[in-house]
Amino acid sequence: MVAAGAGLLAFALIDLVGLVRGQDEAARRDAARHAEQVAARLRTLLDDPELLQVLPEWMRFARREGTVVVPRQIGWLDQPPAPPSEAALPVAAWALLHRARRAEWVTHDVAEAERLSAEALGGGGLGAPGRAQLVLDAAWRAARRGARREALARVASIAGDAELHPVFAASALRLLGSHSPVDTKNLWERALLLPHRERVRLLGDRPEGAAIDLQRHTLRIAARQRDELRHGRLLRDAAPDGDQLVLLHGDRSAQRGALVPLASLFAWLRAGPGAASPVAGQLVGWDPVWTEAVRPCDPSSGEDVARVTDALGVVPRVQPPTLWTHPVVLAALLAALVVCFGAGLLLSLRAWWRESAAVRARAEFLTSVTHELKTPLASIRLLADMLEEGRVQGTAKVRDYYRMLANESSRLTVLIENVLDLGRMERGERAYDVREHDLDQVVREALEVFDPVAVRAGLSLSVELAGRGVGAVDRGALVQALLNVLDNARKYAGGRIAVHSRIAGATWSLVVRDHGPGIPAADREAIFARFFRSAAAQGGAVPGVGLGLYLARAILRVHGGDLVCRAPVEGTGTEFAFTLPVRAPAPPTPGERTWESAC
Repeated sequence: MVAAGAGLLAFALIDLVGLVRGQDEAARRDAARHAEQVAARLRTLLDDPELLQVLPEWMRFARREGTVVVPRQIGWLDQPPAPPSEAALPVAAWALLHRARRAEWVTHDVAEAERLSAEALGGGGLGAPGRAQLVLDAAWRAARRGARREALARVASIAGDAELHPVFAASALRLLGSHSPVDTKNLWERALLLPHRERVRLLGDRPEGAAIDLQRHTLRIAARQRDELRHGRLLRDAAPDGDQLVLLHGDRSAQRGALVPLASLFAWLRAGPGAASPVAGQLVGWDPVWTEAVRPCDPSSGEDVARVTDALGVVPRVQPPTLWTHPVVLAALLAALVVCFGAGLLLSLRAWWRESAAVRARAEFLTSVTHELKTPLASIRLLADMLEEGRVQGTAKVRDYYRMLANESSRLTVLIENVLDLGRMERGERAYDVREHDLDQVVREALEVFDPVAVRAGLSLSVELAGRGVGAVDRGALVQALLNVLDNARKYAGGRIAVHSRIAGATWSLVVRDHGPGIPAADREAIFARFFRSAAAQGGAVPGVGLGLYLARAILRVHGGDLVCRAPVEGTGTEFAFTLPVRAPAPPTPGERTWESAC
């Protein structure tokens, strides 16, 4: 059975492993096929020169003979020289300028500020940049106090200065605004030479400046990376906003291309079909979930990806397994299978052990019962033969033999009754004739039956009964329980047995004590189990079946009481304590408190 179960478990494990592997292989094949389809669609899109027409202008560039073409409106690619500082002013003019600013912003004396500014302009030693700075400072002050016409007139006075620096030109342009009557074309062209951060600070939100700066940024990267510009290549760390994908079409004499930041490409792919983005509009039916599968890849890494370009690929997206093929679920099912197999094995072993124990107990029971039955039967047959053959002489002697016959018959009856009661209890057929009886009187009845056995065994039997406790019991069953306990005590009596009862409240108790070797604490509860025999009894030193104490406790508990085994407070031996519920006890009859019997 164990081999069969292990074999089934092994087959189930192999089947589960095969199922998981099959599902994984199928999922990988499907993912690879879908990834190749996605890569083909992206490859077709990126290889189409018409895509350049829909990309933003600031991403695009053109090359002739390998050189990046710089449009006229861009003007320059390298950074212009830094603007002059206020330290270029003469010391006197610089001091007057700062006093004028302090008068305007700290003491709020605009008239004093105008006076100091005019004094600085009237001083000597000013070059064109210095004069332009002082003029623009006065123009801004006029604009702040509301004299716009004066401010525009001051700006117009320096608009044609060929030496005017771009920083000052941009400041003048911002001051003039879009409604100035002055021709600002020259100023605007000079403002285009500003670095991006300066232009944003001075020109505000003018869109022309931001677009030109972005396009200049793209052209600068294309010029710097001219040897790396190949279609489909990634320019890594070429720009602060991340990697850029190179799109390049045409021959060396005339090429058009674009530098597309990967962040922008992924954003367009996530937008889905029909979205307002240059790429998504070209991919009809595009599934945005594949956006996360598109990523940069190294051509020499040997990764399992579908190539879009040499540096861009689509990673196969393996679908998660279904619930019943998920590794966790399969592991749980396998664990449950192992647990079930283990539980079945344990239950089988337990059933085998119980069956073996039952067979051994049945054999021991039959042997014990046979032995117990043979002893009284042999005595009865011997006594009967002697009486029949007339070998017993004298009336007293005959009466003793008849009494011995009666005792052996009673012993045989108790043994048979115990065996029958066990069967009736297991079948639930044991019936009790419960009536109210004087419990001490029931004890006397049991003692009268047991007294000849005690005399024959040479035991000293002392009895002390407390009074008449009236309880609802089956008289015969209680006598049987008492005789079972007394007979057990006889086997280990040590020469004396003491019986005493007492009443405490609504509880009647009876203690049967022997003075033998005693029962170990570990066995004091086990002795009430069916067929339990102590080590000494199992060795054949003490006869018995192992049913008396079991039946005695069962009878007591059916009547609402109990039977326990305990060690005496003093001396050796064992005490068996009966308890039963009673009604209010009647007063004891004089002369009934003690009863002695001795061999």
